[in-house]
Amino acid sequence: MCASGYHGKATKGTPYDCLICACPLPSKTNNFAESCDFLDDGQSIRCDCKEGYVGERCEHCAAGYYGQPEILGQRCQPCQCNENINPNDLDACDYITGHCLTCLNNTYGNACERCAPGYFGDAIALKNCEHHCLAYQHTWSQDI
Repeated sequence: MCASGYHGKATKGTPYDCLICACPLPSKTNNFAESCDFLDDGQSIRCDCKEGYVGERCEHCAAGYYGQPEILGQRCQPCQCNENINPNDLDACDYITGHCLTCLNNTYGNACERCAPGYFGDAIALKNCEHHCLAYQHTWSQDI
C-alpha cells in the first residue's frame, strides 16, 4: 500500500511503485490529498482532498478557506473572520485574499473585526454589536 498522498501498487519494491498524487500538483508542497485513484479513462485522477480543499484534483479552496493551491508553494488556509461569517458560505470571504465579504452579527471590516456603522460593542470576543439606539435603551432601562 502506498503512503498517504501517493498512488500506485507498492508490490515490486521500486521507487516508481508509488507516485505522488497530482492534487493539484505533483509536488510535496502542493499535494493536498489523502489519496487518489485513476478514473476509468486511465489518465485522469480523482483525489480524496484534505480538509479545506475541494475539486477533482483539490485545486480549489473549500468554503471558509482562501488561497491558490495550484501555484507552487501556495495552500488554502482558513479565512480569519473572527467567527463572524458562515463558514459554509462560498462567498463569505475572498478566495484569493481571504478578506471577509459577508460579515454577520452586525460586523464589518476585512476580518469582520469591527461593529458596523451605527452599532457598538465588541465584534471579536463578546460578539455583541448592537444598534446604537437599542444599546442606549438597554443601558437606560438598567439605570431605572
